[in-house]
Amino acid sequence: FHLCNRLGAGGGSLMVSGRSAPAFWRLGLPDLASRLATAPVARLEPPDDTLLAAVLVKLFADRGVGVAPATIGFLVARIDRSFAAAEAIVARLDRLALARGRPITLRLAAEALAEAR
Repeated sequence: FHLCNRLGAGGGSLMVSGRSAPAFWRLGLPDLASRLATAPVARLEPPDDTLLAAVLVKLFADRGVGVAPATIGFLVARIDRSFAAAEAIVARLDRLALARGRPITLRLAAEALAEAR
């Protein structure tokens, strides 16, 4: 509660995240519950195909790995719609490619997905 007051008085901002809107949280302080209940709320949706593809490309690039667009499209169509799933498949493919001394191809991507199931 005091943090909200200090930030408000100083022109600051507070970003809070949760699985539901603050209006549904069970808070012991009525003043805090009231302030959070009136705060703007935004819902983060799972990434669409375009964003998920861009995330995969970036995650591979961060590891210094280039992957063909067809392989990216293959992965986008088959992994869960989450950033965690993107990170997991990139890490798995990077490990497999290094262990096998092979580039990341459609075939390796299919193998990685099959092993993950």
